[in-house]
Amino acid sequence: MCNIDWAMLLSFVKVVLSWPPIALVIAILLTFTFRKAIEDFLKRLVSARIMGNEFNAPHREQQQESKGVGEDLFAKAVEAQPTVAADSVAPQHPQPPLPPELANDPQGIAAVDYARKNPIQTVIEYRRINSLYRAEWLMNRIYGTQISLLEQLADNPDAPVQMSQISWHYAKHQLIANNTSYQIKDYLGFLITSGVLAVSGPQDASLYKITQFGLEFLSYIKATFSNWNQRSF
Repeated sequence: MCNIDWAMLLSFVKVVLSWPPIALVIAILLTFTFRKAIEDFLKRLVSARIMGNEFNAPHREQQQESKGVGEDLFAKAVEAQPTVAADSVAPQHPQPPLPPELANDPQGIAAVDYARKNPIQTVIEYRRINSLYRAEWLMNRIYGTQISLLEQLADNPDAPVQMSQISWHYAKHQLIANNTSYQIKDYLGFLITSGVLAVSGPQDASLYKITQFGLEFLSYIKATFSNWNQRSF
Protein backbone atom coordinates (compact mmCIF):
# COMPACT_ATOMS: atom_id res chain seq x y z
CA MET A 1 0.00 0.00 0.00
CA CYS A 2 1.49 3.31 -1.16
CA ASN A 3 1.90 6.22 1.15
CA ILE A 4 0.33 9.53 0.09
CA ASP A 5 2.28 12.65 0.67
CA TRP A 6 -0.62 14.80 1.79
CA ALA A 7 1.52 17.89 2.04
CA MET A 8 2.59 17.61 -1.61
CA LEU A 9 -0.98 16.82 -2.71
CA LEU A 10 -2.34 19.87 -0.90
CA SER A 11 0.37 22.03 -2.50
CA PHE A 12 -0.58 20.72 -5.94
CA VAL A 13 -4.29 21.41 -5.35
CA LYS A 14 -3.42 24.86 -4.09
CA VAL A 15 -1.50 25.61 -7.30
CA VAL A 16 -4.31 24.26 -9.52
CA LEU A 17 -6.96 26.28 -7.72
CA SER A 18 -4.93 29.48 -7.72
CA TRP A 19 -6.27 32.37 -9.80
CA PRO A 20 -4.18 32.09 -13.05
CA PRO A 21 -5.35 28.55 -13.98
CA ILE A 22 -8.90 29.23 -12.79
CA ALA A 23 -8.96 32.48 -14.80
CA LEU A 24 -7.78 30.61 -17.88
CA VAL A 25 -10.51 27.97 -17.51
CA ILE A 26 -13.15 30.65 -17.00
CA ALA A 27 -11.90 32.58 -20.04
CA ILE A 28 -12.11 29.46 -22.22
CA LEU A 29 -15.62 28.67 -20.99
CA LEU A 30 -16.80 32.23 -21.59
CA THR A 31 -15.25 32.27 -25.06
CA PHE A 32 -17.12 29.14 -26.14
CA THR A 33 -20.34 30.20 -24.43
CA PHE A 34 -20.47 33.71 -25.91
CA ARG A 35 -18.62 33.01 -29.17
CA LYS A 36 -21.37 34.36 -31.43
CA ALA A 37 -21.74 37.53 -29.37
CA ILE A 38 -17.98 38.10 -29.47
CA GLU A 39 -17.88 37.56 -33.25
CA ASP A 40 -20.71 40.04 -33.71
CA PHE A 41 -18.89 42.59 -31.55
CA LEU A 42 -15.66 42.20 -33.51
CA LYS A 43 -17.53 42.66 -36.82
CA ARG A 44 -18.94 45.95 -35.56
CA LEU A 45 -15.64 47.09 -34.06
CA VAL A 46 -14.38 50.19 -35.83
CA SER A 47 -11.18 50.95 -33.91
CA ALA A 48 -9.23 49.72 -30.90
CA ARG A 49 -6.12 50.68 -28.93
CA ILE A 50 -3.88 47.84 -27.79
CA MET A 51 -0.60 48.44 -25.94
CA GLY A 52 -0.45 52.00 -27.20
CA ASN A 53 -1.11 51.05 -30.84
CA GLU A 54 -4.37 52.08 -32.52
CA PHE A 55 -6.00 49.76 -35.06
CA ASN A 56 -8.73 50.92 -37.45
CA ALA A 57 -11.00 48.50 -39.29
CA PRO A 58 -11.68 49.27 -42.96
CA HIS A 59 -14.97 50.97 -43.71
CA ARG A 60 -17.77 48.90 -45.19
CA GLU A 61 -17.47 50.75 -48.50
CA GLN A 62 -13.82 49.77 -48.81
CA GLN A 63 -14.69 46.10 -48.42
CA GLN A 64 -17.19 46.20 -51.27
CA GLU A 65 -16.10 44.96 -54.69
CA SER A 66 -15.76 47.47 -57.47
CA LYS A 67 -18.89 48.18 -59.42
CA GLY A 68 -19.75 45.60 -62.04
CA VAL A 69 -20.15 46.01 -65.74
CA GLY A 70 -23.91 45.64 -65.49
CA GLU A 71 -24.38 48.40 -62.95
CA ASP A 72 -27.09 50.88 -63.86
CA LEU A 73 -25.14 54.14 -64.02
CA PHE A 74 -28.25 56.08 -65.01
CA ALA A 75 -30.16 54.99 -61.91
CA LYS A 76 -27.19 55.83 -59.68
CA ALA A 77 -26.91 59.26 -61.25
CA VAL A 78 -30.60 59.92 -60.67
CA GLU A 79 -30.30 58.84 -57.05
CA ALA A 80 -27.47 61.32 -56.62
CA GLN A 81 -29.68 64.15 -57.80
CA PRO A 82 -31.39 66.18 -55.06
CA THR A 83 -35.05 65.27 -54.69
CA VAL A 84 -37.25 67.86 -56.35
CA ALA A 85 -40.70 68.37 -54.92
CA ALA A 86 -43.56 68.68 -57.39
CA ASP A 87 -44.57 72.10 -56.03
CA SER A 88 -41.02 73.47 -56.05
CA VAL A 89 -40.86 73.96 -59.81
CA ALA A 90 -40.64 77.61 -60.70
CA PRO A 91 -43.93 78.87 -62.17
CA GLN A 92 -42.15 80.62 -65.03
CA HIS A 93 -40.91 77.22 -66.29
CA PRO A 94 -43.97 74.97 -66.11
CA GLN A 95 -43.23 71.27 -66.44
CA PRO A 96 -45.57 68.83 -68.19
CA PRO A 97 -47.29 66.39 -65.83
CA LEU A 98 -45.59 63.07 -65.27
CA PRO A 99 -47.06 60.00 -66.98
CA PRO A 100 -48.87 57.44 -64.82
CA GLU A 101 -45.76 55.21 -64.78
CA LEU A 102 -43.81 57.94 -62.94
CA ALA A 103 -46.56 59.75 -61.08
CA ASN A 104 -46.04 57.81 -57.85
CA ASP A 105 -42.29 57.42 -58.18
CA PRO A 106 -40.48 59.59 -55.59
CA GLN A 107 -37.56 59.91 -58.02
CA GLY A 108 -39.71 60.52 -61.09
CA ILE A 109 -39.20 64.29 -61.24
CA ALA A 110 -35.46 63.95 -60.55
CA ALA A 111 -35.15 61.29 -63.28
CA VAL A 112 -36.90 63.48 -65.87
CA ASP A 113 -34.79 66.45 -64.83
CA TYR A 114 -31.61 64.38 -65.18
CA ALA A 115 -32.67 63.17 -68.63
CA ARG A 116 -33.22 66.78 -69.77
CA LYS A 117 -29.85 67.90 -68.46
CA ASN A 118 -27.95 64.81 -69.68
CA PRO A 119 -29.59 63.71 -72.95
CA ILE A 120 -26.50 61.99 -74.35
CA GLN A 121 -25.84 59.91 -71.23
CA THR A 122 -29.54 59.08 -71.02
CA VAL A 123 -29.57 57.75 -74.59
CA ILE A 124 -26.38 55.75 -73.94
CA GLU A 125 -27.87 54.15 -70.83
CA TYR A 126 -31.17 53.46 -72.61
CA ARG A 127 -29.42 51.77 -75.50
CA ARG A 128 -27.29 49.69 -73.14
CA ILE A 129 -30.29 48.50 -71.13
CA ASN A 130 -32.34 47.87 -74.26
CA SER A 131 -29.48 45.91 -75.81
CA LEU A 132 -29.18 43.71 -72.72
CA TYR A 133 -32.93 43.08 -72.71
CA ARG A 134 -32.95 42.13 -76.39
CA ALA A 135 -29.95 39.83 -75.90
CA GLU A 136 -31.65 38.02 -73.01
CA TRP A 137 -34.87 37.71 -74.98
CA LEU A 138 -33.05 36.32 -78.01
CA MET A 139 -30.97 33.88 -75.97
CA ASN A 140 -34.16 32.28 -74.66
CA ARG A 141 -35.38 31.58 -78.20
CA ILE A 142 -32.43 31.13 -80.53
CA TYR A 143 -31.31 27.69 -81.76
CA GLY A 144 -27.76 26.43 -81.42
CA THR A 145 -27.31 26.19 -85.20
CA GLN A 146 -28.36 29.83 -85.53
CA ILE A 147 -25.64 30.81 -83.07
CA SER A 148 -23.16 28.83 -85.18
CA LEU A 149 -24.40 30.72 -88.25
CA LEU A 150 -23.75 34.05 -86.53
CA GLU A 151 -20.30 32.87 -85.48
CA GLN A 152 -19.46 32.06 -89.09
CA LEU A 153 -20.51 35.53 -90.22
CA ALA A 154 -18.67 37.15 -87.28
CA ASP A 155 -15.37 35.81 -88.59
CA ASN A 156 -15.67 38.34 -91.44
CA PRO A 157 -18.45 40.75 -90.46
CA ASP A 158 -17.91 43.14 -93.36
CA ALA A 159 -18.29 40.50 -96.07
CA PRO A 160 -21.88 39.57 -96.99
CA VAL A 161 -22.46 35.97 -98.05
CA GLN A 162 -25.00 34.17 -100.18
CA MET A 163 -27.62 31.85 -98.74
CA SER A 164 -25.81 28.82 -100.14
CA GLN A 165 -22.84 29.61 -97.86
CA ILE A 166 -24.90 29.49 -94.69
CA SER A 167 -27.71 27.10 -95.59
CA TRP A 168 -25.82 24.13 -94.13
CA HIS A 169 -26.63 25.45 -90.66
CA TYR A 170 -30.32 25.14 -91.53
CA ALA A 171 -29.77 21.62 -92.92
CA LYS A 172 -28.09 20.62 -89.66
CA HIS A 173 -31.02 22.08 -87.73
CA GLN A 174 -33.49 20.02 -89.75
CA LEU A 175 -31.44 16.87 -89.22
CA ILE A 176 -31.19 17.29 -85.45
CA ALA A 177 -34.69 18.64 -84.84
CA ASN A 178 -36.33 16.29 -87.35
CA ASN A 179 -38.62 19.14 -88.35
CA THR A 180 -39.18 19.78 -92.04
CA SER A 181 -42.07 22.20 -91.52
CA TYR A 182 -39.74 24.98 -90.36
CA GLN A 183 -38.65 26.59 -93.63
CA ILE A 184 -35.31 28.29 -94.20
CA LYS A 185 -37.02 31.64 -94.83
CA ASP A 186 -38.44 31.42 -91.31
CA TYR A 187 -35.12 30.16 -89.95
CA LEU A 188 -33.29 33.20 -91.34
CA GLY A 189 -36.27 35.52 -90.92
CA PHE A 190 -36.17 35.05 -87.16
CA LEU A 191 -32.57 36.28 -87.09
CA ILE A 192 -33.43 39.23 -89.34
CA THR A 193 -36.41 40.39 -87.28
CA SER A 194 -34.33 39.93 -84.10
CA GLY A 195 -31.79 42.40 -85.47
CA VAL A 196 -28.73 40.14 -85.58
CA LEU A 197 -28.80 39.41 -89.32
CA ALA A 198 -29.05 41.88 -92.19
CA VAL A 199 -30.21 41.03 -95.71
CA SER A 200 -29.68 42.99 -98.91
CA GLY A 201 -30.04 42.53 -102.66
CA PRO A 202 -32.84 41.01 -104.74
CA GLN A 203 -34.88 38.15 -103.38
CA ASP A 204 -33.34 35.57 -105.70
CA ALA A 205 -29.78 36.72 -104.92
CA SER A 206 -29.94 37.92 -101.33
CA LEU A 207 -26.78 38.64 -99.37
CA TYR A 208 -26.52 38.17 -95.62
CA LYS A 209 -24.21 39.68 -93.03
CA ILE A 210 -24.13 39.95 -89.27
CA THR A 211 -25.20 43.26 -87.73
CA GLN A 212 -23.47 45.23 -85.00
CA PHE A 213 -26.06 44.00 -82.55
CA GLY A 214 -25.31 40.47 -83.72
CA LEU A 215 -21.65 40.95 -82.79
CA GLU A 216 -22.65 42.42 -79.42
CA PHE A 217 -25.03 39.53 -78.85
CA LEU A 218 -22.29 36.96 -79.39
CA SER A 219 -19.94 38.82 -77.05
CA TYR A 220 -22.66 39.05 -74.41
CA ILE A 221 -23.70 35.39 -74.38
CA LYS A 222 -20.08 34.21 -74.36
CA ALA A 223 -19.34 36.38 -71.34
CA THR A 224 -22.61 35.58 -69.54
CA PHE A 225 -23.58 31.98 -70.27
CA SER A 226 -21.17 29.10 -69.71
CA ASN A 227 -23.32 26.86 -71.93
CA TRP A 228 -23.86 29.34 -74.75
CA ASN A 229 -22.55 26.83 -77.33
CA GLN A 230 -24.67 23.95 -76.05
CA ARG A 231 -28.06 25.09 -77.28
CA SER A 232 -30.36 22.50 -78.84
CA PHE A 233 -30.81 22.22 -82.62
